Amino acid sequence: MTAEFVQRIFQAAVVATILLPTACQRTPGPLSQGVYVWQRNFSPEVAEALATIPCDEPCLLWREMTFQPSGVTRTPVAPDLPSLARSTTKAGFAIRIPSAPNGLGSDPSHLEAVSGEINRILQETTQAGIAVTEIQIDYDCPTRLLPVYAKFLADLSKRHDSIVPTALPAWIGQPGWREFARAASGFVLQLHSLEVPDPAAGEAPLFDPVPARGAIDRAAREGVPFRIALPTYESLAIFDAEGRLVAIESEAISRDLPANGRAVRCFSDPLALAAFVSEIQRGHPENLRGIFWYRLPVASDRRNWSAATLAAVMAGRQPTAAIEISQEPMPNGAERIVATSSGEMPAELPRKIRIEDRADTLLAYDALPPYKAEILAGALIFSLDQNSSRRLRDGESRTLGWIRRKPASPAP
Repeated sequence: MTAEFVQRIFQAAVVATILLPTACQRTPGPLSQGVYVWQRNFSPEVAEALATIPCDEPCLLWREMTFQPSGVTRTPVAPDLPSLARSTTKAGFAIRIPSAPNGLGSDPSHLEAVSGEINRILQETTQAGIAVTEIQIDYDCPTRLLPVYAKFLADLSKRHDSIVPTALPAWIGQPGWREFARAASGFVLQLHSLEVPDPAAGEAPLFDPVPARGAIDRAAREGVPFRIALPTYESLAIFDAEGRLVAIESEAISRDLPANGRAVRCFSDPLALAAFVSEIQRGHPENLRGIFWYRLPVASDRRNWSAATLAAVMAGRQPTAAIEISQEPMPNGAERIVATSSGEMPAELPRKIRIEDRADTLLAYDALPPYKAEILAGALIFSLDQNSSRRLRDGESRTLGWIRRKPASPAP
């Protein structure tokens, strides 16, 4: 071992000692909070939801562009800009690119088409009085084509400011990653993904904090500003009788199960994500600047959190779940038994509900599925079917059954 070799090892160790704390250093404090508005119809419901969510900045889907050898297909999703302007004076916009043969940027027409679309965004938003804070490019590039995509982003950033691509954890450390990370004004690291679950699982999470922490640390080593994207939605993976994946529903609730098929609910756990947000707010890499949530909650979106759930998780606070049971008078003199989810997240219906301590004071009663009525130790109990597990969304109510009391005895 030569003296020169020993000196090189010593110099490398000194450099590693200097750089390592920088890569692992944690900074406490809140992060910016953004929300993706991915709804295809910018309805009054969407506008109202956007106005009530406590986020620093929305990012709205503007257009889908699908590249084929024959050319580009544009699917307009442009929001109602006058309505948007009543909710906010600044916003980011996203261009979703599902596919591009040989990689985005492999053909010069790709750059011209995307650049032209950005010009349209800037022109129309300027007319509406909305300041564009960034243009996100949402393209799930095949890892092997990352160098091609990185060159495309660098060329696009020479034409336009504030280009921000989304990134996948699988890209980190691969050929082209370093060029990608430095090609634009930072990136958004997507920490949610739908892997094909076990058909027998019943449920599967969309987010795992353990690999998420590792991905954040590895992305931070590039030293460029970045944000992370976290999920609020759920999907239903539908399998046929042989265990083959038939479909994935992430927005609509429409498909019937195949004969003898199975469905796996792939969900975003608000408790786990609230704990994760609280953790990274206590300490995160200095160049981690914020969080984006996918996607904006609206009341009619049954595969998403509610606004109350998202607001709690944004704050790093675990949302509450609670069921209240009430008895409401009916026109015919009976009383309706109602369960209401009064917390900030969906809650499971209780297995047993004590309706009346003295069943002998009742003239009649009945429970609605999935409950059944039974008398236990003289009390009326509604019991949930043992094979059932029902949840109520926060704010949702459900009638469980009814009772009719005996007339009160006249006073002597």
